[in-house]
Amino acid sequence: MIRTRFHRLRVRWRRWRLFRAYSKVAKIRTGCVSFIPIMCALEAMERDGHLELDDGDVEWHWPEEG
Repeated sequence: MIRTRFHRLRVRWRRWRLFRAYSKVAKIRTGCVSFIPIMCALEAMERDGHLELDDGDVEWHWPEEG
């Protein structure tokens, strides 16, 4: 039980760190803050195959998942 909670927390933390890195890059490239870097980060993550956006649902893909 504790192991599964810890695993979920760790996965959430990894996703947040990955998204944060993409957001920082997008913020530097666009020179803007707020909504535009978030959308650019999501677009870049989708292009790189880390996630799929489908009608507001986010499906994450990690490199080891193939």
